[in-house]
Amino acid sequence: MKTTGYVPNSEWEIVENEAERNIILYECCPNPYGDLTFNLTLKRKVSFQLRLMLLPTLLLSTISLFMFWIPAHRPDRTALGAYLSRSAFSPVDENRLIDRLCKIFVSIRAS
Repeated sequence: MKTTGYVPNSEWEIVENEAERNIILYECCPNPYGDLTFNLTLKRKVSFQLRLMLLPTLLLSTISLFMFWIPAHRPDRTALGAYLSRSAFSPVDENRLIDRLCKIFVSIRAS
């Protein structure tokens, strides 16, 4: 099968593609019947799932644990808790979310 018009996808990769033409003669009918069978094997790219799902989840979990080590009287703890709850439930661009979480993680480690 030709893949000249295929547009590359950031999540999936075509591993194998086959096309097979079958012609079947039935006893009841004098004409042959043809069909085409297409087999397409796809592979999910790990980097997409890692970048979109696992990395933000790990960063949010780690920052949530670090939040309990910040003394209760500091305003950083309240701001961090508000940001975490807002970022967990609002749709955000994945690159901006990872950048923000990394900056928060670094600032917590520095203080």
